[in-house]
Amino acid sequence: MSVLEYFLVPELILDFGICLVCVLYIKKDALEKMKGQIEFGPITKETLLEMTPGIKKQIVKSVIIYSIIALLITSAIGAAFTKWVEPTLLTFFISLAAESAVTVLFFVPLFKRMKKMV
Repeated sequence: MSVLEYFLVPELILDFGICLVCVLYIKKDALEKMKGQIEFGPITKETLLEMTPGIKKQIVKSVIIYSIIALLITSAIGAAFTKWVEPTLLTFFISLAAESAVTVLFFVPLFKRMKKMV
């Protein structure tokens, strides 16, 4: 079992945060020309077209803060498991469960906050 597998959830959090921030910064005219569908929780293509720049900035700020905090905590969990626990399949699943719980605890309030803003 590789040490990098313990950092799967932090990597996903970082990827999600980057993707959501990039989607929020798509220009309105480019977004109108897109044929595909965009959906990040309560944010859809239609809501992106209706959002004001102020609301977008608030959501971007919230996403960045929540992502960084969740990234640091889940990385600390992964680092603790790789440093103090022998890497086995069982410890990997325990680490994955702890990281997933932290992720849910952080991103459920974020999505509720985004839903109120939209």
